[in-house]
Amino acid sequence: MIQLYHVDKIYKQDWYALRDVNLSIGKGEFVFLTGASGAGKTTLLELLYMQEFPTNGQVIVGDYSSTTIKRRDIPYLRRQLGIIFQDFQLMTDRTVYENLAFALEVVNTPRPQIKPRVLKLLSFVGLSHKLSALPYELSGGEQQRVTIARALINDPVLVLADEPTGNLDPQSSDQVMQLLRDINLQGATVLMATHNTEILRHYNYRTIRLDQGRVVEDRSPLF
Repeated sequence: MIQLYHVDKIYKQDWYALRDVNLSIGKGEFVFLTGASGAGKTTLLELLYMQEFPTNGQVIVGDYSSTTIKRRDIPYLRRQLGIIFQDFQLMTDRTVYENLAFALEVVNTPRPQIKPRVLKLLSFVGLSHKLSALPYELSGGEQQRVTIARALINDPVLVLADEPTGNLDPQSSDQVMQLLRDINLQGATVLMATHNTEILRHYNYRTIRLDQGRVVEDRSPLF
């Protein structure tokens, strides 16, 4: 599903965001990516959805390789991914329903399929009663659940979550984690960046820790 081979990401002035990263993440895994701020977590995720490309090495996601993918094919890669951001990135002038429907419209989903799909996802995240609300009328936890629903709109095989509980209270964080667990149990691979030590202690998943761009720990789940 995911493979990184000797990946460096160097920004200006020879600053290494990632250094000689080698990773393999299999289909159906749930993996935490952790480390202090600036450790390279967000950069690694950006390489996976090919917002950025490695300076050296190779990134493989499914059937796509950073060394051979054409720019015009990147949207097709991303349609297989669900991407969850910490800051929600919802369209503030559109309702919950419209935010989700738009994600289907841009990939030319037949109109009769849009409403049933949106309603099913809103039910999954427990927000059927909020379909007409605007983002500012929702709590932070509710906005994040809309973001998760949007990430699932095209049945992704891989979900990338960048600090999805970073701005949430403990109850909302638990709700988000339960949704991500359910997504994983349905077959999707989940890679979640987090520095929340309470979540890392509570949930028994493989944990990869970065420090100054290097993988310094890759701990398997405890059974």
